[in-house]
Amino acid sequence: MIDYLQKFKETVAAYPERVAVLDKDGDRSTTYKKLDELSSRVAAFLKSKGFQKEDLIAINFEKSMEYLAVELGVMKAGIAYVPLSESMGQERITHVLKDSGAKLVFDAACWEKAMEAEPLSPEAWADSDEHDLAFIIYT
Repeated sequence: MIDYLQKFKETVAAYPERVAVLDKDGDRSTTYKKLDELSSRVAAFLKSKGFQKEDLIAINFEKSMEYLAVELGVMKAGIAYVPLSESMGQERITHVLKDSGAKLVFDAACWEKAMEAEPLSPEAWADSDEHDLAFIIYT
């Protein structure tokens, strides 16, 4: 398991009820325990779709707690992601999707489906290491 996920797992165990994320507007927060649960649901959803190690998905989601949960879920599943933003414009998004070969665009609809999944247990997390692809950023 990569160090980042190991440290996250240790933090969840040590401080489950501490605030992990506060949204940019300051109106919403989530604990480490809840963030772990949300991201584990995302990981389970992605694994149920048959994604393999280093497959690539695009995340087209507003930057939020949910976005962070998706990133963590992607890592737990052992796949990689490419972030998208509406500010890129549709032409650029189309290019990034085609060029990257992303197999799924994870959006709000995917989030809703993922939240129905049973959380993936830590034992089922992908056996990733520091040499695996984690993300691709287009500049």
